[in-house]
Amino acid sequence: MELRQLKYFMEVARVEHMTKASENLHVAQSAVSRQITKLEEELGVPLFDRIGRNMQLTSVGQDFLNQAAIALNELQKAEALVTEYTDPAKGTVRVGLPNSLSTKVLP
Repeated sequence: MELRQLKYFMEVARVEHMTKASENLHVAQSAVSRQITKLEEELGVPLFDRIGRNMQLTSVGQDFLNQAAIALNELQKAEALVTEYTDPAKGTVRVGLPNSLSTKVLP
């Protein structure tokens, strides 16, 4: 399972249409369709009911969507944490001194 597949899945679930999702994601419709199919094959269950050109989540797809949203949110938090560590303008500086120096030198 790839992060790209989850993002594509969530966008298709949001707009309920493969072509609209591909336009929003700025990728070819065939790429979105292929990634959704690969995800469904990997999971072994259909995530969408195809109704004409529209896509509707199955009950399993809805449950998967809820968990995928939680997972992506946690990944975004982890990415923000790493970004904070790499930005020298952010963060906390801790200074440690012995008591004898901290009362005279630190102030």
